[in-house]
This record gives sequence, structure tokens and C-alpha cells, in this order.
Amino acid sequence: MSLASCAASSNGANRDAKRDRDRARPRRSNKVKTRRVSQHTDVAFVEPTLSKPLSRPAPSCDAASLPGLIVYDLDDTIWFPELYMIAGAPFVKTSKSTVVDSGGARLGCYPAALASVALAKSCGAFRERGTLIAVASRTHRGKWARELMDAFEVRDGDDDARTLAACVDFVDIASGSKTKHFARLREKSGVPYAEMLFFDNERENIDEVARLGVACVHCPGGLSADAWRRGLTFFVDDVVDP
Repeated sequence: MSLASCAASSNGANRDAKRDRDRARPRRSNKVKTRRVSQHTDVAFVEPTLSKPLSRPAPSCDAASLPGLIVYDLDDTIWFPELYMIAGAPFVKTSKSTVVDSGGARLGCYPAALASVALAKSCGAFRERGTLIAVASRTHRGKWARELMDAFEVRDGDDDARTLAACVDFVDIASGSKTKHFARLREKSGVPYAEMLFFDNERENIDEVARLGVACVHCPGGLSADAWRRGLTFFVDDVVDP
């Protein structure tokens, strides 16, 4: 056999061996990316008026003890599906809290998420405290996120509707660790970490930000009324439940 034939045979054997190893190697799974988009439809796509009422600070509570800044993640905290799961813009608004994307996928807000923003903007104690609202997201689809924030509506106690974007004082959408988001938010808002409240569906983000001294609530499956109550009780003991 010639040297060329030997080399070709050897290369072919190597390719076959590599193919066999690749077939035998277990594939990495990604539970987030493979979950069905319809998973949370019973929660995410109902109108805010149908959601469970939220707990609020009691009239006797000291407003100064409330958080100075409430920070929300976006994907699977305020809305679902996550933006990487969908075809994206252009979006068609179908209700105050839902849209349909260019591929026909429906995206909606968790009722308690919008209701908590409304409460923070309308409740007397939060207004007396001067509580600010921020968004901290690592999505790579920042333009879509901003379009959605302009589309979704928040209704306060006077039944006045404002867009989610109009209710948010600071928007930090960028890649990288959430601790970098919070460093920028602290600088922009002047609110110390100890006076911040953070909601996120990802445990890794919660653990990182908690080490800064921020009060953090893990809310897998979206922000719920119970998650909101847990966050509130970090700051006040006297809570009025619905």
C-alpha cells in the first residue's frame, strides 16, 4: 500500500472514530430553551383585573422604611415567553398586557408584575417614600424589550393607564453580570443597595445581587402576588393582605 493510501486510510479511520465518540457523548440539555412556550399561558395571558389582589403596606407603616428602588428583571419575571424564544418584532398589540409577534407567538405580562408597578406608583406610602422603579435585563434583544415596554399598559388606583415604559425611572439593558447593572443603578438613582428590592426568575442572578446587600426575591415562573408579598415583608412588618 502506498504512503498516500495509508494516510487516507488513517484519516478515514480517525473520522469514523470521532463520529462514534460524538454519537456516544451525552448531549447537553437546556431546560429553559426547550420548555414549551404554552407553559405559563394560564398565568401570563389573563387581564390584570383577573389577578389576585396584592398585599400593600398598612396605613400605620413608616413610609421611610419602604424600598427606595424596586428593580425588575424582564424575561419570565414581567413577561413570558422570554425574548429569545420568539420571532420578535413587529409586534401587534392584542390587549393591555398581550402582543403577538411576527411569527404569531403570543407574549403576555404576568398580572402581578403590572399590578405591583401600579401599586408602587399609586399607593400613598410608596409615593410618600418616593419609591423609584427600574428594569435590569441581560437580554440581547433590547430594542424589542423597549418596544414591549411601550406597548404594555399599567393602570394605577385612579384607573389612569400609562405605559410600562412611562412608569420605569431607570432602564439598564445590557449583557454581563447583574451586579454591573446594580452598580449603574445605584449611581444613577442615588439609592443604596440596602434600600433596593429586586425580583428575578434566575437563581444565579438572585445570589449575585443578594451579596451586594440588596433584598432579593426569586420568582421562577414569573412575579406572583406571593413573591410581591415576600419582597414587601423585607421592609415592613405591617402588611395588609387582600
